[in-house]
Amino acid sequence: ERVKGGFYGEQPSLNNLKNDDLAVTTDFRDIYASVLEKVLSTPAEKILGNWKGRTPLFN
Repeated sequence: ERVKGGFYGEQPSLNNLKNDDLAVTTDFRDIYASVLEKVLSTPAEKILGNWKGRTPLFN
């Protein structure tokens, strides 16, 4: 699979810092689930339980 270029998630605001760090706007599990399924051909539910989020990373 080819990775789609671009920015994923909301662009974090520099006015909304959490402990002087950017606020999280993308859940890692969404990305991990997409990699598990599209690259590793593994059902994400086997690793992440009932997690349903996905990020459209691949063509």
